[in-house]
Amino acid sequence: MNGGNLSKVNPSERPRKYKTEQYQVSSDEEIFDKAKINSKRLDRLTQKKIVDALVTFGEAISEIKLYKYERDLAERIFWSLILNDGAVITSLFCRQSGKSTTVGSNVLPSASILLPLLAEHLKAFEIKSHLSKYEKGFWAGTFAPDYERASIIGSKANQALTTKQAKLILSEPDIGMEFPERLTSYLGELPRNSYINVKSANRRVSIEGDTFHIVVTDETQEIDDLTLKKSISPMLAATNGTMVHLGSTYYKRVYFYDICKLNKSNDTKRTKRKKQHFEINYKVAQKYNKNYKKYIQKEKDTLGEYSDEFRMSYELFWPLEKGMFITEDVLTSRLGKQYYVTNYDKTNDHVIGIDVAKTVDSTVVTILEVDWDNPILVDPESGITRYPKKVKNWLEIHGDDYDAQFTLICDFIDNYKWNILVCDATGVGSHMSDRLENKYKYKGKTIVPFVYTRPDKSYAYSLLYKEILSERIIFPNSDEAKRLRKQRRFVLQMSNLSKHVQGGYLVVEALEDNDHDDYPDSLMLAVYGVDEEVEQEVEDHIDYIYKTGANERMNFYRNRHVR
Repeated sequence: MNGGNLSKVNPSERPRKYKTEQYQVSSDEEIFDKAKINSKRLDRLTQKKIVDALVTFGEAISEIKLYKYERDLAERIFWSLILNDGAVITSLFCRQSGKSTTVGSNVLPSASILLPLLAEHLKAFEIKSHLSKYEKGFWAGTFAPDYERASIIGSKANQALTTKQAKLILSEPDIGMEFPERLTSYLGELPRNSYINVKSANRRVSIEGDTFHIVVTDETQEIDDLTLKKSISPMLAATNGTMVHLGSTYYKRVYFYDICKLNKSNDTKRTKRKKQHFEINYKVAQKYNKNYKKYIQKEKDTLGEYSDEFRMSYELFWPLEKGMFITEDVLTSRLGKQYYVTNYDKTNDHVIGIDVAKTVDSTVVTILEVDWDNPILVDPESGITRYPKKVKNWLEIHGDDYDAQFTLICDFIDNYKWNILVCDATGVGSHMSDRLENKYKYKGKTIVPFVYTRPDKSYAYSLLYKEILSERIIFPNSDEAKRLRKQRRFVLQMSNLSKHVQGGYLVVEALEDNDHDDYPDSLMLAVYGVDEEVEQEVEDHIDYIYKTGANERMNFYRNRHVR
């Protein structure tokens, strides 16, 4: 089932019929009348007529009438192309609900034909507008994780430009498109130097160097983040072009998730015409297509209405918690509290964790206040106790001048009352750990060297994980604290951690190669300094940690009255 078929099912939304010469002529006249220019400038009413004309033209040549939610997406893309606003538009549609049909069968064919034609007419009448940038053609690029999927939109555009109705309209002298006697699957050149390029976004393929007026990425959730940001996005720089991201939900946090969330948040401050996020689940899509509704019911019976597979495909559910250490929503809503960082405290007891920089990373120091006077009994049989913890401050140091770092660290930690410090002793960290030991051992301080082996790191992150689930650790999250770069870095790195079990050990690491985990590692070390004496009962929970979401686990611990 595809978007084209969807638009031919519901009687109330049946596609237009273009069967008689009389209707074809009237349709052509209607299309061009809507874009008629009557003044020396493009006012809002005229722009609206152009947008309507572009959508109608796309429906005419493709012989596919868009549903309302598809038309809303198409109109917003056309508005962006006309206003030259450089919008980044996101479309999170449930599976097979028409997102690629909207762009491939309507937007790209219509824009590639009409926008250069309109630019040509405006130039003849000496009318200035943003459409002048299409005088040399309309340039579109469509990308997907591999070439086969990128060609889906390309094929839809090709089909729209080669229908019977398209041949009649596009052969008109004003448009001047020529069709070879024998068509192949590839159409060839479009009129007025327009083109639609189909490319793979595979990170192993070199794709840099092109310039486009619009870029469409399909299955964006599976495209490498670095490829999107570094290779694809700059292709719109010279034209202030429009970016359109099409996709579905995914099992881990990716750029598509972040940009959808950002657009959704910013849309609350935008007018309806300027909104940039479009989201359609199966409950909306099935209203327009009775066959789709029947298929959804079959999927519910087969997959289970509450299964991740069904919810991801049709309910727009992001199962981030199962592949993530902790999500940003859980982190900020459960652990973030209304207080600011503390720069000096010689009264309360603290434990310190230091993650030492390797190559491009940063050295991070975490100051953790521990309420030793209020132990929490978590297991009456074994007598295991935990303690409330409060992140007081962070220090982040860049560069590899470890002598300078040592001085900065000592100056920073001397502002607090502490007795335990856990330092990363892996690689270059061993030298830092030794220097701290030599400086503080005669002052009654305990310096714990921690080497990042898989068993030890698994154990330490398991300790941190249980403290998070039981909400025995908090961090500064007031409006004033959020303005601090180090606070934002902490939230970003904590919410960009993935988790999985490998060889029986819990592996927690940065989600992408270019992400960092300095703040999480530093916090993990500080928590280890508090609870390292706890028995390794945490290992029994690794399988449970991996298979369930954070909200579910937090409710589990609440029900056990673990505080």
